[in-house]
Amino acid sequence: MYPRRQLAGDAWEDAIFEARRERARRSPPYLAQARRSLAELVAYAEPKGVALGLECRLRYHQIPLPEEMVDLLAPYPREAAGYWHDVGHAEVLHRLGLVERGAWFDLLGDRLLGSHLHDVDGLQDHRAPGRGDVDFAWLAERLPATAARTFEINQHEPDESVHNAIALLREAGVIEAA
Repeated sequence: MYPRRQLAGDAWEDAIFEARRERARRSPPYLAQARRSLAELVAYAEPKGVALGLECRLRYHQIPLPEEMVDLLAPYPREAAGYWHDVGHAEVLHRLGLVERGAWFDLLGDRLLGSHLHDVDGLQDHRAPGRGDVDFAWLAERLPATAARTFEINQHEPDESVHNAIALLREAGVIEAA
């Protein structure tokens, strides 16, 4: 449906409704396991001074969504477990009408540890910034100065595009000037 720009109308709304219903039905045992796993990981990492960053996922059926992330992180201080924003994953979910891109920042902005920076072309993520149409100026307004920034770019992206991404992100305010 997306490539043909048919993300509207009753058929699309029905598909979203069904996806949400099915996810709500199936997710509880996986969320419970995620809680147990996170507790184990934090117990190991926190005494070593390592903060865990939980990343937003690309697929709607994957855990966690923003509200679930809030719940998963609630038992821990930010220094032990926080949110890691994957620009492409959040953007794809937004473009599909499944999760508003701002929801991650609205609910988890105070827990943000870092971000994977890359662009999105259609629904294809991991593009070099500048090879898609992510609004990096919008992103820059939401990333705190303390959040780590790392590229997560497909290895097949042209070297020149990766090199040019640095200037593009500086101009947008996502990364500081050298």
